[in-house]
Amino acid sequence: MKYTLKYTILDDAKTRAIATSTDAAPIVITASAAHGLDTGDIVSIFGHTTNTNANGVWTITKVTATTFSLDDSVKLSGGAGADGTYTSAAPKNIFCEDATTIQFSFVTDGGGDCAVTIKAAISNSEDCPDFAKAQSATNQYDYVDIVDLEDNTSIDGDTGLTLAGADDSRNFEVNTNNARWFTITPTAGTEGEITIKATLTCES
Repeated sequence: MKYTLKYTILDDAKTRAIATSTDAAPIVITASAAHGLDTGDIVSIFGHTTNTNANGVWTITKVTATTFSLDDSVKLSGGAGADGTYTSAAPKNIFCEDATTIQFSFVTDGGGDCAVTIKAAISNSEDCPDFAKAQSATNQYDYVDIVDLEDNTSIDGDTGLTLAGADDSRNFEVNTNNARWFTITPTAGTEGEITIKATLTCES
């Protein structure tokens, strides 16, 4: 018997550039502009290359209008970083082992300025990986192609869907190849807000 499950992966989430970070405990992130976050909010940080301990999903403490610290983070002793992005929420990770197909919608907020890259990721790990941290032997996942349902064109998993200062509303399908875990993660971004919802078709 087939049935469907519906999830909101991100809801009106913004992805912004990181200006710099501190090599300290806790790590303090300086955003490229006012972040609008409050103490207790959850963020996802991706692509911070020098201070790699900042990558991952964190509860934050607001320090100033442009800075926030990552609760319980530890210093890397490798120097501060000045790249990467943060997303003002953690993308929902979906257990998808019973799914035969996954469709997802991608919608921007209508401001006409969205600049973001998103990628679909899957994992066969027993436990869900941290999709915001780098791929490794202990954090296994990979990016997969997504198919635009408008014209059945395929977008390479490592490339992802990129918008450069524009709005969009599109629907995609993903072949998860019987993976256990699935998500859509922003890997870059400087402006705009996005909402991503997924529908899993499953068999019992």
